[in-house]
Amino acid sequence: MKNPEFKREYEKADREIAAALAVKSLREDVGTSQRELAQTSGTAQSTIVRIENENLDLKLSTLQKIAHSVGKQLEIRLV
Repeated sequence: MKNPEFKREYEKADREIAAALAVKSLREDVGTSQRELAQTSGTAQSTIVRIENENLDLKLSTLQKIAHSVGKQLEIRLV
């Protein structure tokens, strides 16, 4: 990846996919449906669907609401 812009976009997409997979995994781990997660987090079900299908530019506030709705904390690390 010699092109710096391509590398940035690639890394951004990789983070978004990881976040989407984390949301789906969290939802499945706590045994809740997309609809239930949407209701408890105050988020539209369509938003949960788009997150899990990797079709949404995620906001930290949305991730925070989802995490808190199932008793979890959102942790972000810069490495």
